[in-house]
Amino acid sequence: MAKIGIIGHGFIGQVHREVIESGVQELEVGALVDRDASKLSSFDKYSTYSSLEDFFNDGKNQIDAVIMALPIEAHVDAVREITQRQVPMLMEKPLSYSVKEATQIVEDIRKYKSPVMIGLTGHFHPEFRAAYDSLQRGDIGEIVSMQERIHFGIPDVEMMGSLVNSESGGGGVGLENGIHTMERLYHFSGSPVISIEGLTKSHSHLDGKLEDYIAGVAVTESGFHIPFSLRWNLDKEEDYSTGTK
Repeated sequence: MAKIGIIGHGFIGQVHREVIESGVQELEVGALVDRDASKLSSFDKYSTYSSLEDFFNDGKNQIDAVIMALPIEAHVDAVREITQRQVPMLMEKPLSYSVKEATQIVEDIRKYKSPVMIGLTGHFHPEFRAAYDSLQRGDIGEIVSMQERIHFGIPDVEMMGSLVNSESGGGGVGLENGIHTMERLYHFSGSPVISIEGLTKSHSHLDGKLEDYIAGVAVTESGFHIPFSLRWNLDKEEDYSTGTK
């Protein structure tokens, strides 16, 4: 049974912990790391640490791999701490708010030859896997055009943290969900996206809620021109699942 250390026990870190606890085969949570003690106080059954330094300096720590789910602005330093020890890591996306920092992260991963996977899980969702398998079987013939439209409700602005705060990086739906769109377009077309044309962006706060929109045309190396749009609606997700909208 592989023991997993979860570094960053905020919203996404808790999701990873719950998924492993639900019975993922051959995995178990071995440690939790978060500087906010209140996020660890109810998990005495696990080893808990307030810093990466404490985590790595504990000689009793028997961790086989880590999941890194820290705030984006903490990625550069944390990745260096982890990769130089060559601990296998699943790293939450996105790498960074800037190309410069993202490049630094990639350089550190290559420098230390550390096994790292970025959490681009979008094409593993059941509906996308079924569509991809159908295409591979030739059920509907050859792809001649593609389009992706992802519009959905989100909770309040506070939950999205620095993703909606331009002072600390921002990026909104384009960074948080657009990265999955680009990866899916690559997966389905078999060709990397090399440019975006006709980019349109809109961002507003209304009554404590957020509406964020981005649209454009992704151009792949093979010549596909793929329209896409992503939107965080003013309504919450449950407004759709309960049929109130």
